[in-house]
Amino acid sequence: MERGKLHFLVALPATILSFGPCVRQAEVLFLLLPLEFCKLIGTRSFRLPARVVNIEDKESILLAELENLDLETGNALLFKTNNSIGGRCRNALFSEGYVYLSPEAVDFCVEKKVSLVGIDYITIEAHGDEAFPAHRKLLGNNILVLEGINLKEVPAGTYTLLCLPLKIKGGEASPVRAILFR
Repeated sequence: MERGKLHFLVALPATILSFGPCVRQAEVLFLLLPLEFCKLIGTRSFRLPARVVNIEDKESILLAELENLDLETGNALLFKTNNSIGGRCRNALFSEGYVYLSPEAVDFCVEKKVSLVGIDYITIEAHGDEAFPAHRKLLGNNILVLEGINLKEVPAGTYTLLCLPLKIKGGEASPVRAILFR
């Protein structure tokens, strides 16, 4: 993934909810422990198996495009939409016509117990929805949110995702360097 004019951002539960780790608290869990130990004690690493999925709908990510996916619990799910293909994820201009995560797609991610949801725009929410239902449901189910990724040149498929957040004392989210490996 390439860093465009927008920052990649990973949101932790404290971003929206009144509980959950902030960046400083999560750094020990996510960054300093080997992956095997994280699995042993039930925490997660920011090194995750990931699936990049092409989304054809130009308005939202719909359940119909996801229901046949074979996903393992704990995988990251990254959505390549028209936001990447049309260049919307790289320019610094806000557009109301971006592709967002539908409520049914959010429910799918929760049911499949993915560990992280990534999208190629600055938000997963529908334009104008200030209640942040997608963030609340995902983060409330301990699913991290990665926003602002550019997947234009990334083919659909299976990868390893590495996210390197900044240490921000008390921060509830952080810009990250997001890298995909095959």
